[in-house]
Amino acid sequence: AYAVFLAVLGLGAATAVYVFGVDVKLAMMMAQTGVGGGQFRGPAAAALYGVLAVFVAPVVEETIFRGFIYAGLRRSMPVMMAVVVSAIMFATAHVGVSGAAVGGIAVLALGLAYTYERTRNLWMCVGMHMLHNALVFALLALAAL
Repeated sequence: AYAVFLAVLGLGAATAVYVFGVDVKLAMMMAQTGVGGGQFRGPAAAALYGVLAVFVAPVVEETIFRGFIYAGLRRSMPVMMAVVVSAIMFATAHVGVSGAAVGGIAVLALGLAYTYERTRNLWMCVGMHMLHNALVFALLALAAL
């Protein structure tokens, strides 16, 4: 599941480069972090990134990390260990960002795993993840103005 996740992100970044002319460095950041930066080559590229970051990535990531990985870890280890291990795996999937950002991503993952453990509702985690990514995308868009 982890390899499929990385392959899907890589294909998404390559498609964005080909179709919309997104900066290659930005596409690499998108594939590695799920959070972009830099300049888009037009509003279509920014819109595509927004849709991917806010709507597609949270569904894919939550399905893989909470739905499959955390659930599998939870069956074979105590709750806290499963939460921490899944958070580390989630953070390492976002390599290429600063140490502080990886720490923030790990904290987000801890919260999402805890939420899933308490609610057993994957859609709650997807909604929280969408809100987080929407706020980050909005801040990046404001910073680009």
